[in-house]
Amino acid sequence: MKTRKIAAVVLCVLSVVAIICFRLISAPLTGAVTAAELGSALGALSLLPTVLSVALAFLLGDVVVSLLIGLSVGELMLLLVTGEKGAAQLLQIVPSVIDELVGVASDTENTKVLILCALVGGLVGVLMKTGGFEAAAKRITKKVKTPRGANLLGQLFCVLFFFDDYANALITGPVLRPIADKVGLSRERLAYIVDSTAAPVAGIAVVSSWVAVEIAVISSGLETAGIADSAFQVFLRSIPYCFYCIFALVFMLITSFTGREFGPMLKAERCARAAQSGACPKSSEPGGSNTGSKKEPAAIWVAFGSIALLVLYLVASLLANRGDTITLLLRSAFLSGIAAMAAAAVTRILPAGEGIKAWLDGVGNIVPTIIVLLLAWSLASIVEKLGTVYFVVELIASKAAWQFVPAIIFVCCCVVSFAAGSYGCMFMVMPMAIPIACAVMENSPGIGSHFLPVCVAGVLSGGIFGDHCSPMTDCTILAALGSGCDVMDHAVTQMPYAFTVALVSIFCIISATLGFSAVYTIALGILVLLAIILLFGKQP
Repeated sequence: MKTRKIAAVVLCVLSVVAIICFRLISAPLTGAVTAAELGSALGALSLLPTVLSVALAFLLGDVVVSLLIGLSVGELMLLLVTGEKGAAQLLQIVPSVIDELVGVASDTENTKVLILCALVGGLVGVLMKTGGFEAAAKRITKKVKTPRGANLLGQLFCVLFFFDDYANALITGPVLRPIADKVGLSRERLAYIVDSTAAPVAGIAVVSSWVAVEIAVISSGLETAGIADSAFQVFLRSIPYCFYCIFALVFMLITSFTGREFGPMLKAERCARAAQSGACPKSSEPGGSNTGSKKEPAAIWVAFGSIALLVLYLVASLLANRGDTITLLLRSAFLSGIAAMAAAAVTRILPAGEGIKAWLDGVGNIVPTIIVLLLAWSLASIVEKLGTVYFVVELIASKAAWQFVPAIIFVCCCVVSFAAGSYGCMFMVMPMAIPIACAVMENSPGIGSHFLPVCVAGVLSGGIFGDHCSPMTDCTILAALGSGCDVMDHAVTQMPYAFTVALVSIFCIISATLGFSAVYTIALGILVLLAIILLFGKQP
């Protein structure tokens, strides 16, 4: 650990030196500087805050400190590059970081997500205190007695929440956690199931909270390119080419059926099996309940009735088109929390005072997640201001042969979404990716009409890859929270699987670009994934 700390300090010092050297050898950018101009001026240096944050997260194992340092370095870059008095600007780093955090927190959509996290945390706190999930787990595990069964049950349960990734991450984890513990399924594996189902399913589902965003960014790109085409039709044509989303779900099923794992996930699964057999102590679950056997049926009804109320209210509101998904989730979570406390009090499982205390304790447990989300969003904002995405896209647009453009767009989005998340990636890259695709098609008349949907799919699915791998993005953080495991543990165990799927996806994107049908390419990709798990996977 001491060596890692020394390496982290050296990285930070080298980063600051690199920024100062750039400032000394280049003239400051004065006046109104756009993100594209700043990205072009900084070049590869614009990647520094993201790369530094990720490196520090793995060296230190502390996401909060890593994000804070990356955010500070990003602010330092903005101040030194755009300011005239370098030394005086250094004193403005702390106020600038605070202003960035306040700006991100005051954004309406971000505020909704933070309140949603708090409300769902309160609801989960009440339901965990009632012991309903644990009681249900006892009954379910009479039929689901193996990790394979828990894997398949988890994936089936997660697919039911296809309409929103936040709902999936925050609800399915706590529901499935007791079942996973009882059959020896690791928390890391559960977080992987939740995370690798939530975004991929929502990203390609025709009815989900993602569709409006995806259509909006596609429409923006089409408008920029001057194409009068239906954004929804382009989205539909891109779904068969969203290889990362499809293969993420397929690879999870393959590992579940074969029971094979590799890398850090194999180690986590072996530890979970040992804990389940009594060879090492099990992880404790704070806030558990000692609900008597006579009250167990009532506790189960309270727990799953509250979740059912949340889902029914949300689905009914979506069908009635009464507002955006996050707002409806807020209302659903608040209503379900009130209903859970009331039902627990009426059934005498929890007195009203204890129910309120359990709700507040649940909210308190969410505070660290809220802090990480704020820091992650602030870093994404800095990355956008530095013009990182413009540098990366400009680099690939000017250098690549048309056969590799969709694959490189996918890789570009993998990099951008590592810091900016899936939504941030789509908003920044899609308006540029579609004009790039159209320009390439004009310069190479022989390219088929499938080229544009493949490029669009590269953005949509590439954004999800970064969301899976990075310990600094919302979906990773929320999946780990709901599943009861450390964010870094989740990121480390999931990353080899995500990279495996991404590499196969790159191969398939190139194949599809060259004209092979999506069905053939998907079938080939599935065979490759199966071969990989059979060759390198082992039984825990």
